[in-house]
Amino acid sequence: MNIQTAPSPAPATPPIPRRSPPSSPRPGRTPATAAALTATLGLAAASWVAAVRQMTGMDMGVATRLGSPGFFAGLWVWMMAAMMVPGVAPAVVRRAQARGGARAVPLFVGSYLAVWALAGVVVYAVDGPHGPVAAGEVAIAAGIYEFTPVKQHFRQRCRDSARGGFEFGLCCAGSSIGLMGMLVALGVMSVTWMAVIAVLVCAQKLLPLKLPSMFRWRWRSPGLASRSSSRPRWFPGSRRRCETSPVTLATPSCTRRRETMTNHKTAASDFNAKIIEEFRANEGRVGGFLAGTPMILIHHIGAKSGIEHVSPLACSPQGDGRFAIVAANGGAPTHPDWYYNLKASPTIKVEAGTQTFTALAEELDSTGRAELWPKLVAESPTVGEHQAKTTRQIPVFMLTPQD
Repeated sequence: MNIQTAPSPAPATPPIPRRSPPSSPRPGRTPATAAALTATLGLAAASWVAAVRQMTGMDMGVATRLGSPGFFAGLWVWMMAAMMVPGVAPAVVRRAQARGGARAVPLFVGSYLAVWALAGVVVYAVDGPHGPVAAGEVAIAAGIYEFTPVKQHFRQRCRDSARGGFEFGLCCAGSSIGLMGMLVALGVMSVTWMAVIAVLVCAQKLLPLKLPSMFRWRWRSPGLASRSSSRPRWFPGSRRRCETSPVTLATPSCTRRRETMTNHKTAASDFNAKIIEEFRANEGRVGGFLAGTPMILIHHIGAKSGIEHVSPLACSPQGDGRFAIVAANGGAPTHPDWYYNLKASPTIKVEAGTQTFTALAEELDSTGRAELWPKLVAESPTVGEHQAKTTRQIPVFMLTPQD
């Protein structure tokens, strides 16, 4: 009897591990995109340094002057590069990926900044002396714009796939026009406001379009936000309105307004102190937006306080030792404080270059002013612009040496 046994099973062979295909480099991790991102952020950092250096001491709140067109144009480009370039970093990376590396980035960023340079032309044309009420109204209008469909449309366009720098800049300008309007109204030369607006612009470009419900604004009819007041109560460089006591409704409480006015005077005093220091250290010459402008220092006595003040003023040398000065006050509706001091105490001390002398300050009558005014406007067209901004006739003083 034959017994057949089943053959023993062959030992199982271990499975051969499958090799995964080599992974492609992650987007945004290539050396080209890294270089583009580094250069972009480096440009922003350098622009911040340049802008802050030029703006130091220039912030006078809503009364800040923009200086000459050339000075403002140079400073504005640094400001826009500092404020707007960080938020454009994601678009720069997408551009480098889509167009073959970092070589496409300079043209993209340059044309993007060209849009903001053109915006500076508009800012210089429309900006002028204005009060805190006008600044508050602009801030309210800008806040309302932030919640309009137009704003949301442009904000979405800023987050779409990278396109040409100029077109991308136009979309981002439409998204940020409200915030930039606030900057111009509240103090275009304020480093503090510049930093605040830059953070908001960057956050709007980088954060999700839809925030969690706990952070969303809710509107009540007829158009007031439920989580904000209908009017900003205070902002740097402005004055608060007097608040009426809730008990008597008769006695205004102006303590906060006086504090803000004191801050205004302190800022103006600090600004003048730097000009005076530079004037005396450089034999009567100053730089920045006043470079090339003939300057003098006048020592005048306060009409009410009796305290001596020193004010740096632009002047028009008459060639015979006399100097003409203009009480423009930036085109404001009121005369500058020194005007009343000269009217009360016309004998003053003047520093011109390296010389100091006593002078008699006399306000020109209408005939003398009419004869000299064309010469003053020809020397400084800004004087004519200031006269066009106010209904008062800007006074002109002639300083005649008495020594």
